[in-house]
Amino acid sequence: MISPEKKQLVRSFRDGSWKLEMALKSVPAEAIDFRPAPGKWTIHEIVVHLADSEAVGYTRCRRIVAESGADVFAYDQDAWANNLFYSKMRIEDALVLFNLLRKLSTELLQQVDEETFSRFIIHPERGQLSLETWVEMYTRHVDVHLAQIQRNLEAWKS
Repeated sequence: MISPEKKQLVRSFRDGSWKLEMALKSVPAEAIDFRPAPGKWTIHEIVVHLADSEAVGYTRCRRIVAESGADVFAYDQDAWANNLFYSKMRIEDALVLFNLLRKLSTELLQQVDEETFSRFIIHPERGQLSLETWVEMYTRHVDVHLAQIQRNLEAWKS
């Protein structure tokens, strides 16, 4: 059994899928590939990034729960966006992947006990990250990119 605060944290994490789906419903097809400035991501690239980030996060979550204290790798998100051809990937596939990974991680989080939230991984740039911190980070990550999507949409409109 986990505390009401942790239950709310897991619900907020879970709701990232719904929030992303709702945000994308307000984006016209013509705005998906709009680049607001050189070097800035399109909405399409943001969604693919979220899927890739969720894939990394999915494995990190499991490492925390199953192998507390394990090392994980860092990655360069801009190198991934450029070298993995984000602009050519299907946004629909990225969204399906994001939603499935978020669902599976949520299901795991709903099974763990309070003590498990203090298990951790070692990140090469951020140091020790507990499961609780990981959930908070990945919850905020979606919100950060939802704001970025909104900024892109506003720039496209103007």
